[in-house]
Amino acid sequence: MSTSIQPTRTSVVSSNFHVSNVKEKKNDLKGHSSAILINKKNKQAVATLITQTIKKSLDEEMIDLIQSYITVRLTSLIRNSFNVDKLLSIGSKSSDLVGFDFNTSSLFKDTVNSKIFVRGGSHNGYAILHVPAFVPEFKLGIPDEATNFKICTKLVAISDFEYSEEMKSYSPMNKESHAAYGTFETNMLPVLKMQTQPITSQICINRCEPLGQDVHTILVMAIKFYNHQKGKFTHLADKGTMKVMNVF
Repeated sequence: MSTSIQPTRTSVVSSNFHVSNVKEKKNDLKGHSSAILINKKNKQAVATLITQTIKKSLDEEMIDLIQSYITVRLTSLIRNSFNVDKLLSIGSKSSDLVGFDFNTSSLFKDTVNSKIFVRGGSHNGYAILHVPAFVPEFKLGIPDEATNFKICTKLVAISDFEYSEEMKSYSPMNKESHAAYGTFETNMLPVLKMQTQPITSQICINRCEPLGQDVHTILVMAIKFYNHQKGKFTHLADKGTMKVMNVF
């Protein structure tokens, strides 16, 4: 007796179901990869905005101290400091930003050999600066043509950024405080072999009101050098130094 083997539809259905699953998985992976790419671009955009915010707070002489490529490095550093997807904050890994030099040809540590103390104030949005008395010719790397110098600081408010599922993008949680800043700058100081007076100052964001917990501040300090001739001070833009002193 001959036996015939009939193909069953079960095997066909099973095969189709398997192919369908593979397609779904590929689509899921594609969608996941696309979401990761979009998230990376969003983080890059936020880091770029924060870098621009810091730069806009600086005066022209401080901007002159920034090397052309250095803002790209700062943006990368800020982006890499974001360790949470839904909430981006410079406070999450603030130690990565402290000590960042804006002019690698004139590093802060090579220019300033005097102790400088900075700390947060009693409220968010305040900082205390203290520079003990020092002898400029011994404690600063004075350029040959420099006759005077200034110490300048900027305290800049940077809001945390929150992700919106609806907008598929990040926005500052505290738009009112974001980008506000405070300034402290000394008078023109001479380069002498005599001690300066001690400097103690409170720096606060312009409104001088405590900031919310969704805002951090970044303190940038610059040492500017000048040449004085015929009654005119000329800023030596390529000789100064500037760095991030702290993040609060």
